Amino acid sequence: MKLLKLDQHSHADERHEQAEGLVVARGEITVSIGGQSFAVKTGGMFVVPPGATHTFESSSGGTVVIFD
Repeated sequence: MKLLKLDQHSHADERHEQAEGLVVARGEITVSIGGQSFAVKTGGMFVVPPGATHTFESSSGGTVVIFD
């Protein structure tokens, strides 16, 4: 588990062998995966499937808890 405080920049493309869960603790993030973008607000969760290249960003300086 990791706690990540985002600034107003994108998090670099990532790819993991296992699923990765993102829980937004504060603010809002946008997760991009497979050419689609998903907005996730405070209290929301997004699960990235294993092997999927993804990135996320926050225009509000969000805080994300990452489970991998």
